[in-house]
Amino acid sequence: MRLARDTRGVAYTEFLIAFMPFFALVLGLTQLALLGQAHLAVRHAANAAVRSAVVVVDDDPARYGEQPRRELDPRARGGGGSNGLLRMIGATGISRRGDARTRDIRLAAYVPLLAISPARSQIFSSSQRQSIQRAVGTGDLSRAGFGMLYVLGASGVIVGERGRTTRYAQGDDVTVRVTHAYPCLVPLASRLLCDNWLELQSGIPITTSRDLLDRLRGGVAGPDDIREIMAAQRRVRAQRDRLRDSRDPLRDLDEAELAGLLWTTVATGTRFRLLTAEATLPLHSAPYPYQSEVR
Repeated sequence: MRLARDTRGVAYTEFLIAFMPFFALVLGLTQLALLGQAHLAVRHAANAAVRSAVVVVDDDPARYGEQPRRELDPRARGGGGSNGLLRMIGATGISRRGDARTRDIRLAAYVPLLAISPARSQIFSSSQRQSIQRAVGTGDLSRAGFGMLYVLGASGVIVGERGRTTRYAQGDDVTVRVTHAYPCLVPLASRLLCDNWLELQSGIPITTSRDLLDRLRGGVAGPDDIREIMAAQRRVRAQRDRLRDSRDPLRDLDEAELAGLLWTTVATGTRFRLLTAEATLPLHSAPYPYQSEVR
């Protein structure tokens, strides 16, 4: 009877009961906050790109290797646009995808995306433990170098029609869509909110299906087991719906300058959330020939 009335350790037990749900809440809010700021960066990238596009599309052909005005070819092979950084990247052979005008527009989107690009150790380090510190990252200079490489492979900037030559007339609207694969690195929360690259490409909810199978193998011993199985089924459906919604953004990433880079993350199990933003502005047309066009 004395043991039944013993209250020693009650506070410790109550702390353990309350801590795990609270800790999971903190992790979830942290990941959602990081996704929120990333989405703002993607929206800013789309706005910056469309502001660049409405000027670049009808700019002087002499600045773009005599490329015709009001015409974009995202599948062309070139060495860069009017910007020195793009010419340098093209000269390295890392990426030459897209004509000169398209590449200048892409650069306008890449610059804001550098702010949310990860360091190499955040993506490819197998020894670094999962933590909020890893998810936030550090400010070392190596992050900038790998960040530019990551942006080239994880960002699709679509101007006009995807994968096709687009021609504009004076006064047309120009639409730019930016899709970015943002890495989710917060422990636990990333499994609930994001998907690995293999799941995104296959459309199969591998993670949640595996969890459901583990629950089923454990058997059903009571109402608690039934509730856990039903919760696992809901997670499978949620991930399946999320993967279905990601199909069209995935096609945008096929237009990335280093398309295929993210396949290298399959072995590390890094999870991603595809973020998309779109912006439209009227084309700034010049109703006269440029001096370079006058013969």
